[in-house]
Amino acid sequence: MNMGNPISWRSLACTLVVGLMLFCPAWAAEKHSGTIVSIDKAASTIVVGEVGPWQIRRGQTEITNRTFRVTGETKSVRVERRTEAGPAGWPGGFVEVSLGAWDLKEEDFVTVEAERADEHLVALKITVVRP
Repeated sequence: MNMGNPISWRSLACTLVVGLMLFCPAWAAEKHSGTIVSIDKAASTIVVGEVGPWQIRRGQTEITNRTFRVTGETKSVRVERRTEAGPAGWPGGFVEVSLGAWDLKEEDFVTVEAERADEHLVALKITVVRP
């Protein structure tokens, strides 16, 4: 079966992927990692101190504070290692344990998946790693 010019099919596929990325929030999500600096339940925000963009001033690594809105749609999970065989089928694997929206603590190390909305970062998922 002749599919025509293969370059045009590649162009179409690339156009579809780019189009989906623009209109699908999960693909357009940004990821930021750092330590929770502050939690403001009244304002529904958390501030995460992120190392980056990598800059050193006066011999110290500069931390960039990023503020995220936490909504009723924000998913919070804690990642922990299992001693028994987990979903991956081997002992020592990592699993996600669901957290309440505000079961966060200052100084928790987190990765926040977020999307931009009205010049704000809205948290889609907060993944917490605790020792």
